[in-house]
Amino acid sequence: MRVPAVVAPRKLSVAFAEPDGTFRGLAFTRRASPPELGRGPCIEHLGLGSAAAVAFGDERVEWGPPPSDIAARFEFARAIARGYGVHLVDWFACDDGLFRSSHAALFPGTERWDIPAPALGPGH
Repeated sequence: MRVPAVVAPRKLSVAFAEPDGTFRGLAFTRRASPPELGRGPCIEHLGLGSAAAVAFGDERVEWGPPPSDIAARFEFARAIARGYGVHLVDWFACDDGLFRSSHAALFPGTERWDIPAPALGPGH
C-alpha cells in the first residue's frame, strides 16, 4: 500500500487532533484557489468533532520575511475552521526546499499549541 506524503504537489493536507494533541486523522484535497478554501472540505470529510487542526499546503515559499498578506490569509483560514468548531493551530506553506509556519511568523516566541480554553474542557 502506498501512503501519500503529508505534503504532496498541488495538495492541501489537514491533520486533526483532540485537545491534548492526540492525532485523529489526516485529510487531503486538491489545492483550491485561494488555498484557504480547501480547509472546509477537509474538515467536512474527516475533521468534524476535532478540537484542533494543522494544515500543510503546497505553495511557493521564499527565503526572508513572510508575505505581507500572511496575517489576513491565516485569519481567513482560521475563520473557516472556526465555522466548523475546529481551531486551526498552524498552517505550514511548503515547497520543494522551504516551509513556513504561519503561527511562528505571526506570533514568534508564543505557545504553538494555542487551543482555546473551552475546547480543552473543564479543569484545564
